[in-house]
Amino acid sequence: KTFYISRTNTRKCRHNKEGWLDNHRNQCELIKSAKPKCLLIGDSIVKNLFLYPKIWKKYFHQEFMNCGISGDSTQHVLWRATNLNLPSTVKTVFVLVGTNNLISDSPIEIVNGIISIGLYFIKENPDIQILLSGILPRDSSTSNKKDVIKYVHYHIKMFC
Repeated sequence: KTFYISRTNTRKCRHNKEGWLDNHRNQCELIKSAKPKCLLIGDSIVKNLFLYPKIWKKYFHQEFMNCGISGDSTQHVLWRATNLNLPSTVKTVFVLVGTNNLISDSPIEIVNGIISIGLYFIKENPDIQILLSGILPRDSSTSNKKDVIKYVHYHIKMFC
């Protein structure tokens, strides 16, 4: 499939969502002061890792920074990535996003959006390691989203 420009890989600020921009700005300030080695960026799945403090403390310690914001789609994470100054301490970025794109975007658009985020980080920080995650399973096993998710996983894997 051809990589092309779509709404999923065109950065978009969610200035109309109350608290979203403040949340992004707070994360930017925390990144500057915490100087993490790994940045986790994405939607509510990333954000809600804090709901499991035992797991967070065991697997994600102070070297990790959680930059998840609920409701974000690929275009929102791309906007945040382009408006984020990573300190040189960040060596790895883990991207988990796309589930909120399932509602309105085609599978290839979702793939393009996820890959665009990784490419942006590499362009700005050539020595950084990027980990792109597929979309976590959701809905029933008979849902058409299952096929879309498989498609997204396959094409992200092939790109990487």
